[in-house]
Parts: sequence; C-alpha cells; structure tokens
Amino acid sequence: MLFRSQVQIDSATGTMGGGRVVATGGALLEGFTIARFVVNLRGDDVTVPFPPDFRSTLDADVEIRGSQREQIVSGIVTLRRAEYTEDIELADLINNRRGETIQESVESELTTAVFSNLRVEGRNALVVRNNLADLVGSVSLVLDGPVSDPIIAGRVTATSGTLNFRNDRYEITRALADLPPSRNADPILNIQAESQIRGYRVIVSMTGP
Repeated sequence: MLFRSQVQIDSATGTMGGGRVVATGGALLEGFTIARFVVNLRGDDVTVPFPPDFRSTLDADVEIRGSQREQIVSGIVTLRRAEYTEDIELADLINNRRGETIQESVESELTTAVFSNLRVEGRNALVVRNNLADLVGSVSLVLDGPVSDPIIAGRVTATSGTLNFRNDRYEITRALADLPPSRNADPILNIQAESQIRGYRVIVSMTGP
C-alpha cells in the first residue's frame, strides 16, 4: 500500500551572493518519492556571475513547481545592476552569433525544467564598459521554454553612453535591440550615434537583424 504525506516549508532563510534568500512551499510525497512540489524563492540583493562574463546584482521572486519529471520556473527577476567589462572583438561578435546555452553556462539540478513567462526587468541597470562601448541601458525580457535552451524575447535599450568605432567616439542618440519571440531569431538592431570629426558632424546608423 502506497502512503501519501505532505511536507511544508514555512520559511527557510539563507544567504547567496551576499544577499538574503527566503524559501517557502511544500511537497506531496508518495512513499519516499516526491510526487509534486511548490517552492517560492524570494531573493534580495543577490550577486551572481550570470549571464556569462556579467556580474549581476538582483532581486528575485520566483516560483518553482512540478515533479521529478518536469519543473516549471516562473516569476520576476529585477536587475539592480548587470555589469559587463570584457573587451569584444567585433569580428568575433559577428561570426559567433550563438554562444553557450544557459544549461552549459551554469550547472543546474533542474535538468528537465522549463521557463514559463519568467520576466527579467531592469531600468538603467545594464552597464557596459569595454573597448567598444561605455553605456547604460534598460532591459525588459521574457524567458519561455527549456532552461537548457530558452526562447528569450523582449527589448534592450541603451539610455545613454558612447560607442567607439575606428578610434572615434560617438555619442549614442538611439540604441535598441529587439529580440523576437522565436527560436534562433536574430536580434533586430536600431542604433544611431553621432560625433564631431575634423570639424564635421558625422552620424552613423545601423538597422536590421
């Protein structure tokens, strides 16, 4: 005879990346197996090295629910600051559109997990300082699909800053990157910047995928 029982987590508090994490939730057991579970995670001022080569400080209100067969991750992640300082070779950026997947870049026990409308928001939270740019931007993204290879849709907007191109510095007047909600779709860029070069006002624009 298979017996069922419940396990409840009223509140479990810990630290991660210098911030505070609180977990609540519960699970339904069938024998010694977890049949279903729900865990709510609340993180405040947590700093993590993610995405790759970024240093991100964030708040999170995330729910993980499901079973051993499949887990669903939803909620909202609010970026306080996501900083990228690695130099970029423009040719490498163009020729290597697709990098490692999320599952390859962070070890995860949730190998069968899927994102369901996980939102990532950050107003003036994106900071890029390297050989190509010195800018501040905002992000508004939605993640859906397998954690190992999700569909990431939304918009990244540069709100201020400069771009370096052929040893000249350009002030950003418009910089948008729209990510279509389909797999392997190229971002759609809409960038305009201007500079004073040898007494001339030079405007550079780039649009398209």
